[in-house]
Amino acid sequence: MDELQNTGPPEPVRRGRLLVHPVHTPGFPPCDSISILEDRVERMRGRRQRILDEALRLVSAGFKLALTDSLEGDGRKPQFKRWHLDPLSTEVGVRDALAHRRDSNLMVVTGPGMAPDGSWLVHLEADAAKDDPWGPSRALAEESLARFLAGVGEAPRWESRRGLHTLVSVPDKFGRAFHAELKSHSVPGFPGLDAIFGGFKPDGVRKATSAMVPPSETDGVERVWVFPTTVVARLPEHALNILATLAFGRVDEAEAVRQAWFAARAARRALRAVEDDEDVEEDETDAWHAFRRGTIIHDFEQIGPAISGRGGHDATFRAACSIVSGGVEDEEEQRELLQIFNDDYCSPPWSKDELTHKLEDANRVVGGDRAKETRLEKMFKRRYWTPWTLR
Repeated sequence: MDELQNTGPPEPVRRGRLLVHPVHTPGFPPCDSISILEDRVERMRGRRQRILDEALRLVSAGFKLALTDSLEGDGRKPQFKRWHLDPLSTEVGVRDALAHRRDSNLMVVTGPGMAPDGSWLVHLEADAAKDDPWGPSRALAEESLARFLAGVGEAPRWESRRGLHTLVSVPDKFGRAFHAELKSHSVPGFPGLDAIFGGFKPDGVRKATSAMVPPSETDGVERVWVFPTTVVARLPEHALNILATLAFGRVDEAEAVRQAWFAARAARRALRAVEDDEDVEEDETDAWHAFRRGTIIHDFEQIGPAISGRGGHDATFRAACSIVSGGVEDEEEQRELLQIFNDDYCSPPWSKDELTHKLEDANRVVGGDRAKETRLEKMFKRRYWTPWTLR
């Protein structure tokens, strides 16, 4: 019994502005796990008034807010299903929500119309490596953020376990023109920088995007303000040009794939008399990948929506299995496709870690079964390649 005596949680570690508290991990002794949980609950209770004060400060400045459960999981799970569509926008609403949900973290809702002036609110994140957030990747990501924001004044900025965050705005016309091409958060040439743009789903509903702000705590680290201003700066012209060029480039890539497919089809027609029954040729690789990707995304419509409490987990897992059984083996492409499903069909959206776990489970369950890939190959050959259908 003496061995299980509660001796208190391990001591936190100071990392610059941040205080890193231990979090429960498998293998911890039971007494340590209990101490860590009790310490977390105590920190949440001590933060209630500061959360309320910060929420009132932000909502009075025109921001739209949402709450997450600070004591469930990593503290990121939203407390309301329609949090991004019905955000907190008044002092009365904030007080009422926090009176009923006292142990909450605080999010600013981002995306179209969410800036205090009604423009498009963008969350920029200097994202250090997950497995070593205090290593060299942190400084590299912060340098990328500084270059991208060169010339911007003191926009709202804070620090979390993974690095620096800031909120900026872009003109509504710019957002509506490019949000579909800026689904991928990374910005080439700026390692570690994520531009979380938000936007609209195919049915016109606003996507669920947000930024968790101080004094919220996730993964044992309370977020800390660097610049607590509520004045949102406009993204500078050079940064808008970078994003526009990136968006146009992605449009051009899609068009190039389309043109390559037509060129390959023309070549196959010319050779159809001698090439009767061969596998997809090397010059058709881009066309095949584009077809497979497009079909998988189209099939998402039959799987979604994925709504919490209404089979959302099962639907998202089916989407992950669809990606794996479709023959997508590259892990980055798997994550990108499942993120598309997450953005377009999940409410509330899953975190990156949750999506990664679902893909890991899907890879384990599907194993080597590639029935969907075989079916897609047959569709591709029958509709677009088989020579005798063109004679």
